[in-house]
Amino acid sequence: TSRLEGVNNKIKVIKRRSYGFHDPEYFALKVKQAFPG
Repeated sequence: TSRLEGVNNKIKVIKRRSYGFHDPEYFALKVKQAFPG
């Protein structure tokens, strides 16, 4: 669905922005921050 595509797109954007950070926990926190609840 389009909602799922939006979620995947947001995660891809976060992945691109967090490139260079060595801590995978940072990426997980950013994803959780983008999707509260």
